[in-house]
Amino acid sequence: MLYFFKLVSKPIQSTLVFVVFLSRIILAQDKSYLLQVCTVLCSKEYSGRGYTAYPSQKITGIEKAKEFIIQEIKKNGGYDLREYITKTKQFSRSVSIKSLKNKFSYKNEILFPFNNIHQVYVEINNQKLILGQDYLPDASSPNIDFVGQLIKIDSIHFINKEHKIILKISEKLIYSASQQQEDFVLIHIKKDLLKKENSIIDCKIKIKAQIEKVKTNNIYTFIPGTQFPDSFIVFSAHYDHLGNIDTTIFPGANDNVSGVAVLLDLMRYYKRNPLKYSIAFYFFTGEEIGLLGSKYYVDNPLFDLKRIKFLINLDLMGGGSEGIMVINGKVFENEFEKLVNINNEKYHLVVKSRGKAQNSDHYWFTEKGVKSFFIYTLGDIKAYHDIYDIPKNLTFWNYEKIFSLLVDWINSIN
Repeated sequence: MLYFFKLVSKPIQSTLVFVVFLSRIILAQDKSYLLQVCTVLCSKEYSGRGYTAYPSQKITGIEKAKEFIIQEIKKNGGYDLREYITKTKQFSRSVSIKSLKNKFSYKNEILFPFNNIHQVYVEINNQKLILGQDYLPDASSPNIDFVGQLIKIDSIHFINKEHKIILKISEKLIYSASQQQEDFVLIHIKKDLLKKENSIIDCKIKIKAQIEKVKTNNIYTFIPGTQFPDSFIVFSAHYDHLGNIDTTIFPGANDNVSGVAVLLDLMRYYKRNPLKYSIAFYFFTGEEIGLLGSKYYVDNPLFDLKRIKFLINLDLMGGGSEGIMVINGKVFENEFEKLVNINNEKYHLVVKSRGKAQNSDHYWFTEKGVKSFFIYTLGDIKAYHDIYDIPKNLTFWNYEKIFSLLVDWINSIN
């Protein structure tokens, strides 16, 4: 390359340098690709990537999401980590990557109960409420078909003791997922729908719910290392969300299609820029119902967890105007200091840190002694676990800087 540059004129050299620089930027991060992935996975067809099927569909949203992610993995050049380990047995480099079929034919291994709320109807003082906009049932609510009155017991609660119904006035409507049913019904309702003088309200509440068994699985892919394919840097993100209640969908754009999209974009980069260590990408299921996918993995790892040099879990990546938060930054202080130093030298983002937290899929790895960070973006997005977490609200502010900071920091480990 140096000899070639000596043969060309300076204007041509400058042009070539610019082209190479531009191509590296294009390969390094692609915001349009992120938005494309987010738009697809948040569409009605994927019904919030939940554990049960949309009323008009036979396949669950999370299964459809799995199929889409596997297609993108194949397009982006990722290899099936499970297949590779099965064939190599001990990570022997004598097995040709080209021999891998990359079928990703996983059996559903992770089993758990799920309280599937099929339908909800709520009417207060003869006014029908809009699901997701005016109210949300608690995810653990059982079946009920009620017509009667609720009595105000304090500033935020109305109850009917006989039928075990609680209506709670909430500033923000947030949904979740539950493995069980309680023996009482809890309805969260927006604050501005009731007047202060209301002491008794007439209600109609109907819920159809049942405990169902869910079968699902994680997705594991990787870009092999050039020198040490048996040692891994792991990026992870959960691809499940809250699904739907009847035809009301919780899209989960920031939580966590944004993280899935960033993982796929990182895969594209490392396919063109492999490191001496292997780069693995874990797409976890069951996060929204108790970090079940990541718990399953640490209990049933594909290889010795000691082979993981570091794990970076990405969740809520759609903002960024106010920087990033690093969970476990106060635990793995040396690695966090490296990250901060690189940022201060080149990117000048706000980088904050916290200690341990059991709030995403990094947690079980930390508990098993694997060094891990959970990184999420700060600013821009207020929607969380509701119907308003849509791709339109994603900004991906400072994405180029965040992406490059992660790459540079991984290079420092590599």
